Amino acid sequence: MSDNDKNHIELAKKMILLSTLSCFVYSWVARAAIVVSVLTFFFLPVIRRKVFSRKSSYLVLAFSVLGFIVSLCYFNIYGIASYPMFFAIVCFCAVTRAIANREFFEKILDTMCIGGCIATGISVIEKILYIPNFSIRVQAGFPNPNFLGAALMMVVFVCIYKVANKAEKVWFYCSVAVFNAVGILLCGSMSLWVVMAIGAIILFVLNKNTKMLIALLSAIALVFLALFFIPQIFTRLDEVSLTTQNRVNIWSFAIENIKTAPIFGRGFFAYKHLYNQVVSARPEIMQVSLAHNLLLDSVLCHGVVGTGILAAYLGIYFKELISCRKALNLNKKSLTLNSFIIAVCIAIACYGFIDTTFVWVQSGGILLLLAMAGLGADEKEIKA
Repeated sequence: MSDNDKNHIELAKKMILLSTLSCFVYSWVARAAIVVSVLTFFFLPVIRRKVFSRKSSYLVLAFSVLGFIVSLCYFNIYGIASYPMFFAIVCFCAVTRAIANREFFEKILDTMCIGGCIATGISVIEKILYIPNFSIRVQAGFPNPNFLGAALMMVVFVCIYKVANKAEKVWFYCSVAVFNAVGILLCGSMSLWVVMAIGAIILFVLNKNTKMLIALLSAIALVFLALFFIPQIFTRLDEVSLTTQNRVNIWSFAIENIKTAPIFGRGFFAYKHLYNQVVSARPEIMQVSLAHNLLLDSVLCHGVVGTGILAAYLGIYFKELISCRKALNLNKKSLTLNSFIIAVCIAIACYGFIDTTFVWVQSGGILLLLAMAGLGADEKEIKA
């Protein structure tokens, strides 16, 4: 590799770290950072070749082109804007996977920890400013409190991985986890705590961290006891019934409209697009951007065809993830990172039954970056 190519790779790494940090501030900053990064990647020959180094990237291109055309047909401005952005995010993560090794992956994780602390700090300031109305849920530059909570949850997952992997300065990552947990508490998302518990349990089981698993299960047992005896300490617990009813309302509207365009859907953020069309005639419809269920939202937005393309892409990814795990095991390499990716993916899939907060440039970008960079780092480890 020439010195020029090495310099280009170093430039790409710096842009990846900056873009990672941008995902924890305002969404337009994250969009700008990722788009600028991808455009730069395409001007650097050694980096440009890595975008389509895997055939699965062409599935993403086909998905994005098809969805963009469908959005144009329905005059869905959200979809028209979102498909190019989605393609940019996947290209960005594909490059990260191609150049990531364990050392660089750890830098990405540390950058996420810094970003999470910045977002939590903004959340604390926002909450202080809202002291007269303390019930308001913070969102710290994210479009919705749940989107913020999802991003902060990913940081807590990173810290759990660091502890499970017996990283240096464990106290630092424990402190980051606690601080970001405060941010999640301030954003008021109830379900994220369950998702974090699911992910942590799966990671500890796969990684055989018996002591940590026992400690976590003991903590969960204490939470259940507190839930039974002093339920008043759990904020928004009295809203569970209303929240559930709202989701049923959203799902019903999504299913109703899936039936009218089942093949190709209506493009990204189809729920929001449809809501704007019917709100005056049907005020009972919930005003949200997404269908609060990953499968329903995917079919509503992308139809059976688009969802099938996405499923094929994910199928290839998970096949490569499992193949990588087998190779790591055969070469007697650490499985902790691989277990971490599997645990996070399963936890997010469970969360996808009731929410779609990862269909967003910030939270979704963080998740995809973790999954792609982590697999890339393990792939380099096998070849080392």
